[in-house]
Amino acid sequence: MSQPPFLHVSGNDEIGKWVALSYCWGGDSPFTLNKDSFSRLQSGLPLSDFPPTLRDAILVTRALGVQYIWIDSLCIFQDDANDWAIEASRMGNVYRYATLTIAATSAESVNAGFLDKREQFFNCALTWSPERGPQDEPQNILQKYPIFARKVHRRAGEYFTARSRWASRGWTFQEELLSPRLLQYTPGRMVWRCPKGVAIEPDSDTSSGSPYLVSDLKDIISESNNESQSVNYDIQSLPIDVTYKAWYSLVSQYSSRYLTYDKDCLPAIAGFAKFFQAKLNDQYCAGLWKQDMLYGLLWSTWPKDSSTGGKSSAQAMREISSERARPSWSWITAFDMKMDWPHRSDGLTYSAKLIDVEVYGGTGDDFGRISGGKLTLEAPYRDINLRRSSTVLSLAGKLQKLTEIVLDRPEYLAGTESSRSAVVSLSYIAQRFILIEVMRCSNSHRPGIWLLVLQPVAVDVPEAAGQQVYRRVALVYLQPWEYDDENSKEEEHANRLQDAAYRAVQKEVWLRSTFAMI
Repeated sequence: MSQPPFLHVSGNDEIGKWVALSYCWGGDSPFTLNKDSFSRLQSGLPLSDFPPTLRDAILVTRALGVQYIWIDSLCIFQDDANDWAIEASRMGNVYRYATLTIAATSAESVNAGFLDKREQFFNCALTWSPERGPQDEPQNILQKYPIFARKVHRRAGEYFTARSRWASRGWTFQEELLSPRLLQYTPGRMVWRCPKGVAIEPDSDTSSGSPYLVSDLKDIISESNNESQSVNYDIQSLPIDVTYKAWYSLVSQYSSRYLTYDKDCLPAIAGFAKFFQAKLNDQYCAGLWKQDMLYGLLWSTWPKDSSTGGKSSAQAMREISSERARPSWSWITAFDMKMDWPHRSDGLTYSAKLIDVEVYGGTGDDFGRISGGKLTLEAPYRDINLRRSSTVLSLAGKLQKLTEIVLDRPEYLAGTESSRSAVVSLSYIAQRFILIEVMRCSNSHRPGIWLLVLQPVAVDVPEAAGQQVYRRVALVYLQPWEYDDENSKEEEHANRLQDAAYRAVQKEVWLRSTFAMI
């Protein structure tokens, strides 16, 4: 194929086969589709003009005999917010129905390329005499044969992929999961993944087994017993509670990755959200589900691994401010941290009741970027006031002390589900907070009580309609004290406070009221 690559604008009823590219942009690139480059891309450009990663992907596509390749930067107008919103909502289907997806695992940016990224091998010449049979004439000719050797890694595909920048990016999470066939170019070798299994170069046969990272989740929500063009994500046969569990598992793994723009955290997972909505027949609300909202609210935050280029946990927490915390009740407001949810077990009962939930500012559909939301709960509550002086922190009661620790020194509770979701400044003036009880577990093996910490918001927002509104600033998890010899003195003190607060809340009868969170 000597024809220069060109942009093909497909018709509404046009059907064809294509390859999709999954890669890391690695920062802004001037080589994109916009109103100025549209006509040039349609006319065709020399292959040498393309950035190395895109150029390599085109060469692989041609070698596979496929006519079309889909590349986000060249198939979505990057200077048109409406076109971006529409195409981003369709991106799940692009990867789901692609003939295969090329994963440029070894390329850290669009300018890196991947075809020349090969792990170094060692070679030497081995001199030997081939064996001769009785019918052969006796010869004593020594011949030299080249021997090549590479370092062997157990589960090599997982080894190279998990350590790549590609595996740490938020957008590639969905692209990997939705692709029916994945051809990965790692620094060591090529890796092929499909419903039949995994093949790692130089092997030609696929081996059954779990693909890297998200295999357990993929096994839960997919069934691939056919040879159709796309993976058949058969979540229709799963029980509802298992489907919700699969969703939280997916979000937990997804939240360990990084995005250049936090506002993309919903669009980058929209493809899977649509699959789950088809099964659940539920309202999708900023990354959570209306019919399972009370459980979904109980997300806790954990530090991410910053070794792959992300922010440190301390830096992330400093940046979780009130300006970003809308809707504060959704995990998307704290995407700089990793998310987790309580273990579902027997004996869970909800103390709160969902009254209403609304999401605002969606573009294109319910799965893209949003500007805010409002959630109204009826729940048992307790007012607390935290007052900080320059030398002594005066707090009344164990629950108040524990709340202060969660808000001001969350690292002391790193081993529990209690966590802060927004930065709170405890000033010299008394700070009023509301504790609302959401869920209890009466299971004798692991009893517990989950409380949300709400802070009044002194702003006039259209969705508030003159009423007092709150933001979620922390999750407080109470459970009986258990000794752990690895705890520091501060952690042990916090755990004892947690135990005392748990027993106090068990005995108290709280008033009920209605609270609106934004």
